[in-house]
Amino acid sequence: MVHHGGAGTTAIGLKCGKPTVIVSFFGDQKFWGDMCSRAGAGPEPIPYKELTVDKLVQGIKFALSDGAREAARRLSEKLEKEDGVQKAVDGFHRLLPLMRMRCVVCPERVAVWQVPDSKAGISSLVAGVLDKERKLDLKKLKLSKHKEYDTENQQVPPPSRLYRDESVNGSGIPLLDLFQRQLDQESI
Repeated sequence: MVHHGGAGTTAIGLKCGKPTVIVSFFGDQKFWGDMCSRAGAGPEPIPYKELTVDKLVQGIKFALSDGAREAARRLSEKLEKEDGVQKAVDGFHRLLPLMRMRCVVCPERVAVWQVPDSKAGISSLVAGVLDKERKLDLKKLKLSKHKEYDTENQQVPPPSRLYRDESVNGSGIPLLDLFQRQLDQESI
């Protein structure tokens, strides 16, 4: 396979046991190319701006080699045993700030309002009851923001940083674990 090196394309190609030549141009693509190369399932990634016919031919020859085919086959077998969706869901839930997201009165409900002069969050139901009982002025409530992102001005960390983050590693990015285990076994 010759492709850009996106995480999804890389994963499905390897799951199908296909050696991979990555021509990276953005974001985490070089990272996945490096992982394929380290695992022996593909050559070093080729940056798009450095792509030449010769480099592409060399990459394809590498991908057609018995060693690359065998490495991709081994990775495919290991990926088949992974329960990546469940790991991703578990990791997502593990990283949620649930205590900040729950209503302090009815913890089974989501806190959508922040009580004035407090960090306590309450649900719409609780806010409605307190308003009805005249214990709370709804006009003083602020919308609860569990995490705020400035998508216009804030630089989002590259996904490759997340793949190396120990708090995420193993909890939703099984492909990296798979590559790392493969490399660890080969270096023994």
